[in-house]
Amino acid sequence: MQKKELNKKGLLALVLVLTMVIGSVAMITATTDNAYATPTGGSIVIFNEVGLPTGTSWSVEFGSGTSVTQYSSTTGTTFTLYSSITTSINASASVNGRGNYTFYVVNPNGYSGSPSSGTVFMGYQAGAPDVTELITFTPTAKTYPVTFYTGNLTAGQVWSVTVNGVTQSSNTNTVGPFNLENGTYSFSIPNVGHWYATPFKGTFTVSGNQKTLQNNIIFSYGYTVSFKAQYLPLYVPWSVTFNGVTNSTTGSSAYVNFSIKNGSYSYSINIAPDWTVSPASGTVTVSGPPTAAEMITFTEVFYKIIFVETGLPSGTAWIININGVPYPTTNGTVILTEHNGSYSYSAESMPGYTASPASGTVALGYNDVTVHIVYSTTTVKSTTGSTSGGFTTTGISNFFHTETGMLTIVIVVIVIIGLVVVAETRGHENKGESKGNHSKHKKI
Repeated sequence: MQKKELNKKGLLALVLVLTMVIGSVAMITATTDNAYATPTGGSIVIFNEVGLPTGTSWSVEFGSGTSVTQYSSTTGTTFTLYSSITTSINASASVNGRGNYTFYVVNPNGYSGSPSSGTVFMGYQAGAPDVTELITFTPTAKTYPVTFYTGNLTAGQVWSVTVNGVTQSSNTNTVGPFNLENGTYSFSIPNVGHWYATPFKGTFTVSGNQKTLQNNIIFSYGYTVSFKAQYLPLYVPWSVTFNGVTNSTTGSSAYVNFSIKNGSYSYSINIAPDWTVSPASGTVTVSGPPTAAEMITFTEVFYKIIFVETGLPSGTAWIININGVPYPTTNGTVILTEHNGSYSYSAESMPGYTASPASGTVALGYNDVTVHIVYSTTTVKSTTGSTSGGFTTTGISNFFHTETGMLTIVIVVIVIIGLVVVAETRGHENKGESKGNHSKHKKI
């Protein structure tokens, strides 16, 4: 009897232990399944974008821990795999269960997304709400890679390039790329020991090229002497003769460079027409690495054409035309500043006056030129007024108001006075003769 009871108790204990073990296993299994099983109604994160042109590809890196997937879409199309529509990327979070997930926006070229990254929480229970993230893209300036290349440095030598204050270095034959927007940039290349670069400084322009390669960098053994123009327009040519070698350029934007060993060397500046230069010549001493460039100052030179008028009453307006351009004035002098060359002119007649010379050509040749314009009065014939003997009274009036007319009047007056005097003298003589004759007659 006691044995039976013991067997029953042992059996009950065994059943209890087995029940507990089975229950535990069931709970562990249930917990594991709930954590990692793929539910049918888990939440979805939806990334929407605004700001991109239709057809632009964009993408988001999304995941948890080391499990990150890049989801991509193209605006204006349907992305079937993840059910994206037009401007959306839909990514189910049910693969890894609920929790926090990090995303990173992969910017398409020329655009920047905001927010660029973030974290979303996703649930796995049926009916869990979807998560929506709006990515706003704004245009950014497009950049282009610019690489500098040289082919004659020993392998392993480190050289560098500075573009607009940013320096990159390399021990290969290329430096860069510098990712630059469209525009004009300055660059400089320092020496590598006793090796100098040609050009060691200058400017270049990025204008929409997909790739710009500055491949004209040549390293030479020695040192560089540079000359730089000031105040010279880009189109004006000039050159430098240095130690018997002449190099040229245009304007103030570029340097004239020479490669030379240590020593003292003479130079002279070959100026452009209509410009003066300072210094025009000199000596440069080379001793080690290049120093600041020799600055050459250019000054534009003009010469004067001076037109001097005489003959017109003070304050009278008159006009001088230079190369077809009229210059009216009431002054007696017109001064123009011009470069060397030939200039045609004409002086317009004024009412009652004619100019001499009426036209001509002025040649400027590194000096000022003065032209005298003399105005003289003229007789003006009119078709109005009474006529006599083929002359108009108006014409006669105008004639007698001239210097010649006044002189004529004076001469006529003098002649009349002379005739009157002669007539009176003869009259007195005749009277004297008459008296004499009368006396004689009485004596007889």
